[in-house]
Amino acid sequence: MENEGNKTVEEQLEEMRTALAKANKEAGDYRHEAKDLKAKLEAAEAQLSDARQKTLEAEVTHKLREAGFEDPHRVVKLMKLEGIEDDKAIDTAIESIKQDLPELFDPKRRVASIDAADKSTDKTPESTSDKLAKAILSK
Repeated sequence: MENEGNKTVEEQLEEMRTALAKANKEAGDYRHEAKDLKAKLEAAEAQLSDARQKTLEAEVTHKLREAGFEDPHRVVKLMKLEGIEDDKAIDTAIESIKQDLPELFDPKRRVASIDAADKSTDKTPESTSDKLAKAILSK
């Protein structure tokens, strides 16, 4: 059986096997390349997301400082920053925090600090014999 000129069926099969092996190797190389590119894309997307988050936190911190808050980093931790993408949304979120936690923005509403330096740290109760001894000695 001779086909395509002087090539035998076995030769044609061998050529097809060789072409198939070459195509499989190329496909494998493309799969590996696609996998590598996908990993690089995911890493770049993660870096972009982190950069956007840091930029947003910096913008919110700046706006909070403009709004009169002395320690804006505390408030940024309390805020939900997901979905905030523009200045109007930042202003709305700050107004919401002002309404929910006004003591953070108004110094008059802040809780006074308590100084416990003058208090005794001895919390042990007096025994009955100590109470009787004080009563006898005080007479």
